[in-house]
Amino acid sequence: MLDAVETALEGERESISQQDIYHSLANHRIPAVRVVYRILSKSFSTDLRSLALFRMAIAVTMLIDLYGRLDGFSFFYTDDGCFPVEQYKQVRGDRYSLHYFSGSFEWQGFLFALHAVVSVLAFFGVYTRVSWLCMWVLLISLHSRNEMVLNGGDHFFRLITFWGLFLPLGSVASVDSLSRLPRSGKDKKRRRGLLSSVKQLFGQFTQPLPENGRYFSVAVAALILQFGFMYWFTAALKSGRSWRVDFDAMEKALHNHLFSRETATLFMVLPTSVLKLMTWFTFWFEVGAPFLLFVPIFGDYFRFLTIVSVIIFHGVMGLAMSVGLFTITPMVAMLGLLPPLFWETLISWFSSSSEGVSNTPPKLSHRLYGRRRVPQEVVVLMLILVCTNWNLALQHPTWWPLPKLEPFVQMIRIDQWWAMFAPNVPSMSFWFIHRGTLKDGTKVDLFRDRKDPATISLRPDVASVRIDSVSAHRILRIATTECIQEILY
Repeated sequence: MLDAVETALEGERESISQQDIYHSLANHRIPAVRVVYRILSKSFSTDLRSLALFRMAIAVTMLIDLYGRLDGFSFFYTDDGCFPVEQYKQVRGDRYSLHYFSGSFEWQGFLFALHAVVSVLAFFGVYTRVSWLCMWVLLISLHSRNEMVLNGGDHFFRLITFWGLFLPLGSVASVDSLSRLPRSGKDKKRRRGLLSSVKQLFGQFTQPLPENGRYFSVAVAALILQFGFMYWFTAALKSGRSWRVDFDAMEKALHNHLFSRETATLFMVLPTSVLKLMTWFTFWFEVGAPFLLFVPIFGDYFRFLTIVSVIIFHGVMGLAMSVGLFTITPMVAMLGLLPPLFWETLISWFSSSSEGVSNTPPKLSHRLYGRRRVPQEVVVLMLILVCTNWNLALQHPTWWPLPKLEPFVQMIRIDQWWAMFAPNVPSMSFWFIHRGTLKDGTKVDLFRDRKDPATISLRPDVASVRIDSVSAHRILRIATTECIQEILY
């Protein structure tokens, strides 16, 4: 397979690309330039196979998200629901959305189906850039249709999908990459079998690449910094006593009945000192973890340990609390940053257990890395600066005024605000009651099927257990007839 790739790409005429400029920087006559380049290339690089895994994970998450939104589909997206299109446009008409064209069930259903189709195409890397662009357009359109069903995880998901537009996601383990391979012998006369093609596609994950598959660009830096923006600015907003003085934020969050799961009881029984330590660790983990993603010295080791830590951190969070996509999207982002060290280790395992696996990478053309031209790199750098200014402006409006490009920022939906459990975790828990009256006059709670008037208002063990989706949280806030609050502290 590697010989086929080398044959296919051998002799291609290379256009002037950013890869050539990076090569010239690596061999620049000024030592300082070479040193800076080497530091940046080690800090803000990833592996092409990691980007392919990132592509697949985003596509799968997109399909899961679409499936979850079918719960409450009519209520949230059609004219028969809580916000008909024309009424919602009066509130957020400044946002772009294909879903604004019609509030009919048929149109909204068509867009959902189209969204699912392009997500499948993106997963397999079929016309990757086109399918990814379509998937992103439909995603920002969906988010702009009704923002009441979104949380921080949805915003982060939209942003990492946006940065994927500038990455060579289809260079490895994609139909696009397979289409560049020549066919020999009988393969020239007949099509490859589906099973053979799929096996060959996923087999590229365990194939060595030149320069260990390392890929450096400004877009990789954008993906890393976007993760940093989410952590750094939410930590900056956590300025209340719960996080900085009393360290009881985790205890309060676990007792918040709207978000806690049944498994939260496993953490509630922990000593107060342990919960305070968890609060302290959460705050400083958010401050420090992003920096470890771009450490130039032993960078692959630090990054891999950080990625594992982030996955465990958000996995435990998702085990204890129902926070929607905020559990999985940081994990997905981390997959795109797996260092070459991870894949080298994986290949060594396969090489020791498999026969005929070549460890000699072929000489590949720049086409594998995508055509990274200077304008694209400059555009991505400017977008990073815009996002930085945006976050600083929301933190300190008097210091950093919002950019004049605010309409443009809102149009492409790179707007962001990271105020999760900030500045304090709420000091009260609350749950919802749906009061109804039966024909015989009996008062009941329709939500929990309680018929005894004496128990209707009692606090449930875990309120979120009966909430099957993030959308249902929003349904409760809109359609509820009564909200019971309990002061915890």
